[in-house]
Amino acid sequence: MSNRTLWGNFKKNLALLNKDNFTEFQEIVKYIIENLNVNELRNEEYKYLSLHIRQIELFFLNWSSDWEEYVRIKDTEEFRWFISNGDHLFEIPEIKVNIQGFTCIFVDAKEDQIENAIAKIEKTLDRINKTAKKYLPLVIKYKVPLYFSFGKTVFCTPQEQTHSTVQFQVDGCYSSDRKVIEILYLENTKPNALSGVIAHELGHHIFRNYLSDKAQEFWYDIVNGVTENLTIRKVFGESDNYVETIKDAYRTPKTLTNYQSLRDKQIFIKKLELDLDIDFSRVTKEQLHYLIYQNLDTPIRIHKVPMTVYANANPEEAFCEFLRILFQNQLFMIDRSWRKYFEIAMGTRIQNKLAKSIHTYKFK
Repeated sequence: MSNRTLWGNFKKNLALLNKDNFTEFQEIVKYIIENLNVNELRNEEYKYLSLHIRQIELFFLNWSSDWEEYVRIKDTEEFRWFISNGDHLFEIPEIKVNIQGFTCIFVDAKEDQIENAIAKIEKTLDRINKTAKKYLPLVIKYKVPLYFSFGKTVFCTPQEQTHSTVQFQVDGCYSSDRKVIEILYLENTKPNALSGVIAHELGHHIFRNYLSDKAQEFWYDIVNGVTENLTIRKVFGESDNYVETIKDAYRTPKTLTNYQSLRDKQIFIKKLELDLDIDFSRVTKEQLHYLIYQNLDTPIRIHKVPMTVYANANPEEAFCEFLRILFQNQLFMIDRSWRKYFEIAMGTRIQNKLAKSIHTYKFK
């Protein structure tokens, strides 16, 4: 029996699963585990089958010893990913194309979707190659396969998806085990956003596989040394109406005259949103008032020398964000000290004269 048939039978029985037939279903699960065949896998590069078999065991034999435990698990993000990943693994064909020296693999896509995507992807990868050649030729050596999914999710595990670059409206992640970048491709994806995601995820590949232990230690020391704990009260000073003060900073457009101070405040607000798991633009004035005054003195860890909100997540993300900024030709937007320390970590210079930073911060 083929893998596709086995998975089909599994999903059919899963749809009929209830408390009364749960024990019987577990016997079906054991049969499927014993008969899934890795040699049938359509694309050997995926290396997913052993992981998927292990997940079947965990969900239905280890974690769900009875119906009640299964009910608690079935609505989790991990379980939804498991089902979606199985559909792709056993049923969806893949098409491999070489574009600008990158191996691009299209998953869950129709021919017309691929044709429309290739032109945009070619433009994006051409830009990446030219930028690398101009500023940082060393990066060209570190190309990895790019998986473009046209489905509802990328294939990375939920743990790997913590590196997803959602701020670009493009979902992407880097898989350390398989050394591939996986991207959820949307038809309205802009080349600039796509290049940012690829450059960011390429940063994970370089950081984890090519930076020496000494270089990583240096980068961690630098990034951790330029962070501080800020509070709403410290950033915005004393105010009779913090709600209006923060809303004004949130909405005010940046200009050359206010860029530095306003950008720092807006980055702090975005980091505050991340830490508190809220969206200031989607809460009522009363909710915002409550959240702000409940957290006036809550410490928010943030870089003394701002780069981006996402760079505050951890030193590795800061490394990836720097590479993304470089490849989107936005280096002038951040302090030049980041460039200096990136060059030290990489052991190479960023070539050509770039626009001077409009910041005057200095690392302490």
